[in-house]
Amino acid sequence: RDVFVAVLCSSALHHTNFSNLSSMMRTFFSVLILLAAFFISAFVNFPPNCSELSDTSSGLKDDQYFEWIISIFLLLLLIYLENRGYEISHRLNFKATIEAKKNKANLLECSETAQRLLDNIIPNHVVAVLRKNTVYSENHDLVGVFFANITNFLELYEENYESGKEFIRVLNEVISDIDELLDKEAYKTSIEKIKTISATFMGASGLQIDDGTGGDREIHPNAHLETMIDFCIEIQKVVEEFSRNMLWFSFKLRIGAHCGEVTAGVMGTRKLLYDIWGNTVNVASRMDST
Repeated sequence: RDVFVAVLCSSALHHTNFSNLSSMMRTFFSVLILLAAFFISAFVNFPPNCSELSDTSSGLKDDQYFEWIISIFLLLLLIYLENRGYEISHRLNFKATIEAKKNKANLLECSETAQRLLDNIIPNHVVAVLRKNTVYSENHDLVGVFFANITNFLELYEENYESGKEFIRVLNEVISDIDELLDKEAYKTSIEKIKTISATFMGASGLQIDDGTGGDREIHPNAHLETMIDFCIEIQKVVEEFSRNMLWFSFKLRIGAHCGEVTAGVMGTRKLLYDIWGNTVNVASRMDST
Protein backbone atom coordinates (compact mmCIF):
# COMPACT_ATOMS: atom_id res chain seq x y z
CA ARG A 1 0.00 0.00 0.00
CA ASP A 2 2.80 2.40 0.87
CA VAL A 3 4.54 1.79 -2.42
CA PHE A 4 1.30 2.20 -4.35
CA VAL A 5 0.54 5.53 -2.66
CA ALA A 6 4.08 6.82 -3.26
CA VAL A 7 4.14 5.80 -6.91
CA LEU A 8 0.68 7.28 -7.46
CA CYS A 9 1.59 10.65 -5.93
CA SER A 10 4.94 10.85 -7.66
CA SER A 11 3.43 9.94 -11.04
CA ALA A 12 0.69 12.52 -10.62
CA LEU A 13 3.28 15.21 -10.03
CA HIS A 14 5.54 14.01 -12.84
CA HIS A 15 2.83 14.03 -15.49
CA THR A 16 1.76 17.57 -14.58
CA ASN A 17 3.24 19.91 -17.20
CA PHE A 18 5.58 22.14 -15.20
CA SER A 19 7.12 23.67 -18.31
CA ASN A 20 8.62 26.55 -16.34
CA LEU A 21 10.46 24.32 -13.88
CA SER A 22 13.73 22.53 -14.42
CA SER A 23 14.15 18.79 -14.11
CA MET A 24 15.94 19.17 -10.77
CA MET A 25 13.08 21.20 -9.30
CA ARG A 26 10.43 18.72 -10.45
CA THR A 27 12.50 15.81 -9.13
CA PHE A 28 12.87 17.61 -5.78
CA PHE A 29 9.10 18.09 -5.50
CA SER A 30 8.59 14.45 -6.43
CA VAL A 31 10.89 13.37 -3.61
CA LEU A 32 9.02 15.56 -1.15
CA ILE A 33 5.67 14.08 -2.13
CA LEU A 34 7.20 10.59 -2.03
CA LEU A 35 8.46 11.10 1.51
CA ALA A 36 5.20 12.73 2.58
CA ALA A 37 3.27 9.76 1.21
CA PHE A 38 5.45 7.33 3.15
CA PHE A 39 5.08 9.28 6.40
CA ILE A 40 1.31 9.65 6.03
CA SER A 41 0.90 5.99 5.20
CA ALA A 42 3.08 4.96 8.13
CA PHE A 43 1.15 7.27 10.50
CA VAL A 44 -2.21 5.90 9.38
CA ASN A 45 -1.09 2.30 9.81
CA PHE A 46 0.12 2.86 13.39
CA PRO A 47 -2.27 1.21 15.89
CA PRO A 48 -3.62 3.45 18.65
CA ASN A 49 -2.05 1.32 21.36
CA CYS A 50 1.69 0.86 21.45
CA SER A 51 1.28 -2.56 23.01
CA GLU A 52 -0.61 -3.74 19.94
CA LEU A 53 2.32 -2.60 17.83
CA SER A 54 4.72 -4.71 19.90
CA ASP A 55 2.38 -7.69 19.72
CA THR A 56 1.43 -7.53 16.02
CA SER A 57 4.57 -6.19 14.44
CA SER A 58 7.92 -7.77 14.76
CA GLY A 59 9.73 -5.28 12.44
CA LEU A 60 11.20 -5.58 8.99
CA LYS A 61 14.06 -7.87 8.20
CA ASP A 62 17.39 -6.65 6.91
CA ASP A 63 16.79 -8.01 3.41
CA GLN A 64 13.42 -6.26 3.31
CA TYR A 65 15.04 -2.94 4.27
CA PHE A 66 17.55 -3.46 1.48
CA GLU A 67 14.77 -4.14 -1.04
CA TRP A 68 12.93 -1.01 0.09
CA ILE A 69 16.05 1.12 -0.31
CA ILE A 70 16.76 -0.30 -3.80
CA SER A 71 13.14 0.21 -4.84
CA ILE A 72 13.11 3.82 -3.63
CA PHE A 73 16.44 4.54 -5.30
CA LEU A 74 15.29 3.08 -8.63
CA LEU A 75 12.02 4.98 -8.37
CA LEU A 76 13.83 8.29 -7.78
CA LEU A 77 16.28 7.53 -10.62
CA LEU A 78 13.38 6.83 -12.96
CA ILE A 79 11.68 10.07 -11.94
CA TYR A 80 14.86 12.06 -12.53
CA LEU A 81 15.53 10.49 -15.93
CA GLU A 82 11.95 11.09 -17.04
CA ASN A 83 12.06 14.71 -15.88
CA ARG A 84 15.44 15.22 -17.51
CA GLY A 85 14.21 13.77 -20.78
CA TYR A 86 11.15 16.02 -20.70
CA GLU A 87 13.31 19.08 -20.04
CA ILE A 88 15.69 18.24 -22.91
CA SER A 89 12.82 17.68 -25.33
CA HIS A 90 11.17 20.92 -24.22
CA ARG A 91 14.42 22.88 -24.70
CA LEU A 92 14.99 21.29 -28.12
CA ASN A 93 11.46 22.17 -29.17
CA PHE A 94 11.97 25.74 -28.00
CA LYS A 95 15.28 25.97 -29.89
CA ALA A 96 13.70 24.48 -33.02
CA THR A 97 10.88 27.04 -32.83
CA ILE A 98 13.35 29.95 -32.56
CA GLU A 99 15.47 28.59 -35.43
CA ALA A 100 12.35 28.09 -37.55
CA LYS A 101 11.38 31.73 -37.02
CA LYS A 102 14.90 32.88 -37.92
CA ASN A 103 14.96 30.67 -41.02
CA LYS A 104 11.58 31.98 -42.07
CA ALA A 105 12.76 35.57 -41.63
CA ASN A 106 15.96 34.84 -43.58
CA LEU A 107 13.97 33.13 -46.31
CA LEU A 108 11.64 36.10 -46.56
CA GLU A 109 14.60 38.49 -46.72
CA CYS A 110 16.29 36.39 -49.42
CA SER A 111 13.04 36.27 -51.37
CA GLU A 112 12.67 40.05 -51.20
CA THR A 113 16.31 40.50 -52.27
CA ALA A 114 15.89 38.09 -55.17
CA GLN A 115 12.70 39.85 -56.23
CA ARG A 116 14.42 43.24 -56.07
CA LEU A 117 17.34 41.97 -58.16
CA LEU A 118 14.95 40.40 -60.65
CA ASP A 119 13.01 43.65 -60.95
CA ASN A 120 16.28 45.44 -61.74
CA ILE A 121 16.96 43.01 -64.59
CA ILE A 122 13.50 42.41 -66.03
CA PRO A 123 10.45 44.74 -65.98
CA ASN A 124 7.64 43.88 -63.60
CA HIS A 125 5.08 43.14 -66.31
CA VAL A 126 7.54 40.71 -67.93
CA VAL A 127 8.20 38.93 -64.63
CA ALA A 128 4.46 38.35 -64.24
CA VAL A 129 4.39 36.61 -67.64
CA LEU A 130 7.53 34.54 -66.98
CA ARG A 131 5.96 33.12 -63.83
CA LYS A 132 3.39 31.42 -66.06
CA ASN A 133 5.39 30.83 -69.25
CA THR A 134 9.07 30.13 -69.85
CA VAL A 135 9.15 32.25 -73.04
CA TYR A 136 8.27 35.92 -73.41
CA SER A 137 7.95 37.95 -76.59
CA GLU A 138 5.69 40.88 -77.36
CA ASN A 139 5.14 43.14 -80.35
CA HIS A 140 4.56 46.85 -79.69
CA ASP A 141 3.16 49.23 -82.30
CA LEU A 142 4.57 52.51 -81.02
CA VAL A 143 7.60 52.56 -78.76
CA GLY A 144 10.11 55.32 -78.20
CA VAL A 145 13.76 54.23 -78.18
CA PHE A 146 16.74 56.40 -77.28
CA PHE A 147 20.50 56.03 -76.96
CA ALA A 148 22.39 58.44 -74.68
CA ASN A 149 26.09 58.17 -75.42
CA ILE A 150 29.03 59.82 -73.66
CA THR A 151 31.14 60.24 -76.77
CA ASN A 152 34.44 61.29 -75.21
CA PHE A 153 34.68 58.70 -72.44
CA LEU A 154 37.51 56.89 -74.24
CA GLU A 155 39.52 60.10 -74.08
CA LEU A 156 39.24 59.94 -70.29
CA TYR A 157 39.80 56.20 -70.01
CA GLU A 158 43.39 55.10 -69.52
CA GLU A 159 43.90 51.38 -69.09
CA ASN A 160 47.51 51.73 -67.96
CA TYR A 161 46.39 53.62 -64.83
CA GLU A 162 45.22 51.00 -62.28
CA SER A 163 43.96 48.85 -65.18
CA GLY A 164 41.22 51.40 -65.80
CA LYS A 165 39.38 50.73 -62.52
CA GLU A 166 39.28 54.39 -61.50
CA PHE A 167 37.72 55.45 -64.80
CA ILE A 168 35.17 52.65 -64.66
CA ARG A 169 34.21 53.94 -61.21
CA VAL A 170 33.64 57.40 -62.69
CA LEU A 171 31.48 55.95 -65.47
CA ASN A 172 29.51 53.94 -62.91
CA GLU A 173 28.76 57.12 -60.96
CA VAL A 174 27.42 58.82 -64.08
CA ILE A 175 25.22 55.85 -65.02
CA SER A 176 24.01 55.56 -61.42
CA ASP A 177 22.97 59.22 -61.43
CA ILE A 178 20.97 58.57 -64.59
CA ASP A 179 19.41 55.46 -63.04
CA GLU A 180 18.18 57.57 -60.13
CA LEU A 181 15.99 59.49 -62.57
CA LEU A 182 14.00 56.30 -63.12
CA ASP A 183 12.77 56.46 -59.53
CA LYS A 184 10.94 59.72 -60.17
CA GLU A 185 7.18 59.39 -60.31
CA ALA A 186 7.03 60.98 -63.78
CA TYR A 187 9.28 58.31 -65.30
CA LYS A 188 8.67 55.26 -63.14
CA THR A 189 5.73 53.94 -65.20
CA SER A 190 6.86 55.18 -68.60
CA ILE A 191 10.61 54.82 -69.07
CA GLU A 192 12.30 51.43 -69.12
CA LYS A 193 16.06 51.00 -69.00
CA ILE A 194 17.08 48.33 -71.50
CA LYS A 195 20.83 48.07 -70.97
CA THR A 196 24.13 49.90 -70.80
CA ILE A 197 26.59 49.37 -73.63
CA SER A 198 30.00 50.74 -72.62
CA ALA A 199 29.31 54.47 -72.16
CA THR A 200 25.87 54.30 -73.85
CA PHE A 201 22.61 54.28 -71.92
CA MET A 202 19.79 52.61 -73.86
CA GLY A 203 16.18 53.10 -72.82
CA ALA A 204 12.66 52.98 -74.17
CA SER A 205 9.14 54.17 -73.43
CA GLY A 206 5.78 52.59 -74.16
CA LEU A 207 6.79 49.00 -73.35
CA GLN A 208 4.55 48.71 -70.29
CA ILE A 209 1.31 46.89 -70.94
CA ASP A 210 -1.68 49.12 -70.25
CA ASP A 211 -3.79 47.52 -67.51
CA GLY A 212 -6.39 50.27 -67.38
CA THR A 213 -5.21 51.60 -64.03
CA GLY A 214 -4.20 54.99 -65.33
CA GLY A 215 -1.02 56.69 -66.44
CA ASP A 216 -0.03 58.66 -69.51
CA ARG A 217 -2.08 56.52 -71.89
CA GLU A 218 -5.34 57.70 -70.33
CA ILE A 219 -4.27 61.23 -71.29
CA HIS A 220 -3.06 60.34 -74.77
CA PRO A 221 -1.84 57.03 -76.24
CA ASN A 222 1.39 58.70 -77.40
CA ALA A 223 2.07 60.71 -74.25
CA HIS A 224 4.94 58.39 -73.32
CA LEU A 225 6.96 59.81 -76.24
CA GLU A 226 6.83 63.28 -74.71
CA THR A 227 7.85 61.74 -71.37
CA MET A 228 10.82 60.09 -73.11
CA ILE A 229 12.00 63.45 -74.49
CA ASP A 230 11.69 64.99 -71.02
CA PHE A 231 13.77 62.12 -69.67
CA CYS A 232 16.48 62.74 -72.29
CA ILE A 233 16.60 66.41 -71.27
CA GLU A 234 16.98 65.31 -67.65
CA ILE A 235 19.91 63.11 -68.70
CA GLN A 236 21.56 66.15 -70.28
CA LYS A 237 21.19 68.07 -67.02
CA VAL A 238 22.65 65.19 -64.99
CA VAL A 239 25.72 64.87 -67.24
CA GLU A 240 26.26 68.64 -67.24
CA GLU A 241 26.05 68.75 -63.45
CA PHE A 242 28.47 65.85 -63.17
CA SER A 243 30.93 67.50 -65.57
CA ARG A 244 30.94 70.69 -63.50
CA ASN A 245 32.28 68.68 -60.55
CA MET A 246 35.20 67.37 -62.59
CA LEU A 247 38.29 69.59 -62.46
CA TRP A 248 40.02 68.87 -65.73
CA PHE A 249 37.52 67.05 -67.95
CA SER A 250 34.02 67.59 -69.29
CA PHE A 251 31.77 64.88 -70.66
CA LYS A 252 30.11 65.29 -74.04
CA LEU A 253 26.67 63.75 -74.38
CA ARG A 254 24.94 62.77 -77.59
CA ILE A 255 21.39 61.41 -77.71
CA GLY A 256 19.57 59.75 -80.60
CA ALA A 257 15.89 58.79 -80.47
CA HIS A 258 13.23 57.31 -82.71
CA CYS A 259 9.77 55.76 -82.36
CA GLY A 260 7.98 52.94 -84.12
CA GLU A 261 7.34 49.20 -83.96
CA VAL A 262 9.60 46.99 -81.87
CA THR A 263 9.65 43.41 -80.59
CA ALA A 264 10.47 42.87 -76.92
CA GLY A 265 11.57 39.56 -75.50
CA VAL A 266 13.66 37.69 -72.95
CA MET A 267 16.59 35.60 -74.13
CA GLY A 268 17.99 32.53 -72.38
CA THR A 269 17.14 30.58 -69.26
CA ARG A 270 20.15 31.75 -67.20
CA LYS A 271 21.38 35.30 -66.80
CA LEU A 272 18.19 36.44 -68.51
CA LEU A 273 18.49 39.31 -70.95
CA TYR A 274 15.52 41.58 -71.67
CA ASP A 275 16.00 43.39 -74.96
CA ILE A 276 14.13 44.96 -77.87
CA TRP A 277 14.66 44.46 -81.60
CA GLY A 278 13.45 46.05 -84.79
CA ASN A 279 14.16 48.73 -87.34
CA THR A 280 13.16 51.39 -84.80
CA VAL A 281 16.10 50.39 -82.61
CA ASN A 282 18.48 50.52 -85.59
CA VAL A 283 17.29 53.97 -86.62
CA ALA A 284 17.61 55.29 -83.04
CA SER A 285 21.17 53.96 -82.93
CA ARG A 286 22.00 55.64 -86.24
CA MET A 287 20.42 58.88 -84.96
CA ASP A 288 22.89 58.70 -82.09
CA SER A 289 25.94 57.85 -84.22
CA THR A 290 25.23 60.57 -86.78
